[in-house]
Amino acid sequence: MKETSESADLREPTNPYHRLLSDLAGMKSKAPRLNSAINTWRRSFREKIQAEAKLQAEKLGKDGNMLASVREQVAKKMFEQLSTEEQEEWASQAKEEHQEAMKEWKEQIKRPPSTSLADRQR
Repeated sequence: MKETSESADLREPTNPYHRLLSDLAGMKSKAPRLNSAINTWRRSFREKIQAEAKLQAEKLGKDGNMLASVREQVAKKMFEQLSTEEQEEWASQAKEEHQEAMKEWKEQIKRPPSTSLADRQR
């Protein structure tokens, strides 16, 4: 059964009921995932990738609905054309971002529940 947005929100450490549900029902929040180097890189070059994907899609005769697979191929090809040093830099940046996200996530889990009325009505 697919989770609704309400039950997914209960797994967030910022939700005031998270600690209660964690203790009683064993519902743990998910730790941030490590992005790949290519995913970290592609955020910075989104417009360039999109423009090239549109050109490739037009050449292949694909419409706008079929652009996702073309965009993925274009991004992969562009990333592979980078030097290994640049690829390693993007990989290390992805690791740094993951470490920062993990640090923030761990702090959120350790933080006591908010006493703000607005937070409790979410």
